[in-house]
Amino acid sequence: LRAVRGHGSFGRGRGRGRRWAAGRRATATDTSSAVTAAAPAWHGLIDPDDWRHAYDTVSEFGPALVEMEGTIPADVLGGMLYRCGPGNFERGDVRYNHIIDGDGFVYAITLGRSGPTALGRFVRTAEFVEEEANDNIMFRSSFGTQPGGADKWRNVFNVKLKNLANTTAVFWGKGEHARLLALFEAGLPYKLSPDTLETHGLETFSGELRPGTAVALGFGSAVDEALGFGVQHTAHPHVDPVRRRLVAWWSQIAALEGTARITVREWDEEWKPKATTKFDLPTELVPHDFCLTASFYVWCENRLTFEGRTAYLMGLQGPAEGLQIQQGAPNRIHLVARSDAGTGADDGLAPLLTVETPPWFCIHHSHAEEQLLPDGDRLISVYSAGWKEEGLASGSFLSAWAGPAPDFQVIASTYYWKTVVRVAAGGASAVLVEHGVAKGLETACIDHPHVDPRIEARLASSDAEAGASRYCFMSYSNDDDVSGPPLGWLRLDLATGATARWATPRRGGQIAEELVVVPKASSAGSWLLGMLSDARRDQSCLCILDGDRIEEGPVARVWLPARMAHGLHGWWAPASVEDVRGNG
Repeated sequence: LRAVRGHGSFGRGRGRGRRWAAGRRATATDTSSAVTAAAPAWHGLIDPDDWRHAYDTVSEFGPALVEMEGTIPADVLGGMLYRCGPGNFERGDVRYNHIIDGDGFVYAITLGRSGPTALGRFVRTAEFVEEEANDNIMFRSSFGTQPGGADKWRNVFNVKLKNLANTTAVFWGKGEHARLLALFEAGLPYKLSPDTLETHGLETFSGELRPGTAVALGFGSAVDEALGFGVQHTAHPHVDPVRRRLVAWWSQIAALEGTARITVREWDEEWKPKATTKFDLPTELVPHDFCLTASFYVWCENRLTFEGRTAYLMGLQGPAEGLQIQQGAPNRIHLVARSDAGTGADDGLAPLLTVETPPWFCIHHSHAEEQLLPDGDRLISVYSAGWKEEGLASGSFLSAWAGPAPDFQVIASTYYWKTVVRVAAGGASAVLVEHGVAKGLETACIDHPHVDPRIEARLASSDAEAGASRYCFMSYSNDDDVSGPPLGWLRLDLATGATARWATPRRGGQIAEELVVVPKASSAGSWLLGMLSDARRDQSCLCILDGDRIEEGPVARVWLPARMAHGLHGWWAPASVEDVRGNG
């Protein structure tokens, strides 16, 4: 990045933020001095105004040389952190229906040896460019944002969804093969310049993937293409550091069969396909995250039904608004064997191993571990963030996230779960061994757990090796069994259940985001990179913490010139592509 002194230029969105912040600070004493007995419990964690305005529209900035406090560790000098999330929440003075319908914004923080620099840009998808030019909502989105007023008729029988490119930024590839992609749950990736964040169009992998709503009618690809149907690429790829591969997948729903065809692809560092596996999931509602071990890909299927099919086709609501949780239905863990043999479309479908767990709701996985037992069986331990069954009583799916910001009064607390499956030697069968909230975090509200990326896809052949992964790191809200926003970060010892945490003061106006875990070069420890927004300063900063001493707080902070909207996922690009990459 070209280092430019100063904070760069800020547009209309930033101006609105300044005016609101000035008014809010004038009344901060009145709104923050006390929490009434009638207030929701989460108001004791954060001023609701601070949380609401964590989702204000942002503006592009930089490149700019930015302020730093403390000392940046040598292990991360020269590297670059990418962050992605919704950044624009309105058009034509109309607020989007849902925060996850926000337009994608990517920013990069380069930890340069001569000083940190930062740059932020919107992902200029085809839909974003058209809506920006017209200052109007012109496309439908997953959670109900769509044309209104005189344009409502355009929603009827229009199943095309806007590609928001707002979920994850992924950097992968060695040397001249390096690519930066902005990913979205319901569409194809967008290609960005790793240095300037300029948008370069859809990534179709040389035409292999077709853009469009991820549905197939079963009458051939020509019919599907004519109707605007295509595939959707995951926003949650993982890295196998042992084989040095990026593992991703895409899906398409077989509408008449109620199943989903999954294609898993493993890419080497030159973006050459090294393995391809295809299989059918027994659901049309595809899980959005997965994890992998040395021998398996793992998905957790939440039991949902699509009750809003007619309303979606008639243009009355977005597809995600029509999802309902099947009360009391068990979750299903699906395992698919990894193989380097599959390379193309004619290799057939891989079989599934499926086990059921008690009802819960899986959101994200931190990782999975695989242990080879003396009798040839394998223990697969899956670690995940999710909600308890009692938190699903409303039956709705993320409906409480509608409006200006999520309301924790009606959102279940998120816990960290451990699920253990025993796979018989030869892989013919599997049984559930253990499922429950992880030891040590029985009352902790957390989210977005991650481990050191060096332990992914590792095979352990002894109890000692199985426990070598040791730590998981995650966003942390509280230990009060109360749903609430993240105020800091937590470390869990996976073997003992011991915890350590660092958190900002309650109602202090600071909100933490998901960590990216970066391996230390000199030891098995990790550096933690997490964004923290500060409502009092009206700025966001990158906090760098020592994972071995997380309770001591940041060893360095890099302040951005503005406050970023509360984001989703990130990725670490090290100074040397020979380093193991950190997953976000």
